[in-house]
Amino acid sequence: MKFGRNDPCWCGSGKKYKKCHLDRDKASPLTTQELIEAQRKLQKKLCLHPDASQSACEGHIVRAHTIQRNGGLSRISRDYHVYTTRTDLGDMIRSNGDPDPKLEGVRTATTFTGFCEKHDRETFRPIEVAPFQACQQHAFLLGYRAVAKEFYAKQFHVDTIQYLREVDKGASLEKQFLHQTILAEKEKWAKIGLRDSQYYKSKYDKYLLAKDYSSTKYAVIHFNKTPEILCSGGQFPEFDFIGGELQNYSVFEDVDNILSHITFSSIPTDTGGAAVFTWFGEDLYCERLVKSLLDLEITKIPNAIFRYMLECYENVAMSPDWWENLDEKARRKAKSRIGELIHNKAALVEDGIMYTGIEVVKIESNI
Repeated sequence: MKFGRNDPCWCGSGKKYKKCHLDRDKASPLTTQELIEAQRKLQKKLCLHPDASQSACEGHIVRAHTIQRNGGLSRISRDYHVYTTRTDLGDMIRSNGDPDPKLEGVRTATTFTGFCEKHDRETFRPIEVAPFQACQQHAFLLGYRAVAKEFYAKQFHVDTIQYLREVDKGASLEKQFLHQTILAEKEKWAKIGLRDSQYYKSKYDKYLLAKDYSSTKYAVIHFNKTPEILCSGGQFPEFDFIGGELQNYSVFEDVDNILSHITFSSIPTDTGGAAVFTWFGEDLYCERLVKSLLDLEITKIPNAIFRYMLECYENVAMSPDWWENLDEKARRKAKSRIGELIHNKAALVEDGIMYTGIEVVKIESNI
């Protein structure tokens, strides 16, 4: 195919061909270090509170912990380190796209630069200074924290993909086409995910400002011990815990079809730990997901939740002693689940592996 210098570039960047892919095969390839540094610069520091402004915000943008550091991460840490599953470009390059969980200090694990000091402190005070309670306010705030982090991460994902459009320098034209085609598809889905994440972030913002928690639905499973995996995030439930389909992702591209969304937090408590599901209103898909879990034999619920955390969430912290002492079969299976994000109806179904020995002591819900 022939392109004029002033034609729009074939890659869809919106730039003129001469300013984009003309002679890119002759350019010097970017180094691994350049890629890593560029990704670090894409990490934004901003306040996501709905009232955020230059006059309303106070203090620096903080490394907001999606999971409590003191009494949370520190409880499952070893020498103040936990294993995390989040990766950067350097990890992906060094591992050929298959990174292992890595040790990270509790000061930085599961953090994001998404709130100023004032709004981080004031917004989450009720769940930071008092014992967790199975109530609408506490469930809502756990959900809000998770949604804010998901929105931040999805924006970063879109920005990263757009930057990766530049990394085919020095490649042949054939490889440039392949690279840009793959990224275009990834960017399409990333933007859809960002769109839906922004929709739920706006919904949470509205309820937060009104201090209205009346639409909050929750299910809290209390454990006798702190779970070896702590987690915070949100997902669009696709299949339930017995393999039933909940909602079909084929409607994801339709702007008129916003998928049902649920948040989940695995947290320490004064009496052990808890798994907390949060969603809004009479949502059939979210309720079916949770009910399929609660209908399991009570002894099977903890391992079902561990499968769920590994399969559905990327913002997790794991006890080093737990991860390193898993038998080889369990560790291989656990690693195969990380980052899969479902798309498999059997993903949450019993797999015969004991990930944990914690026990359920109580279940509280308002459904």
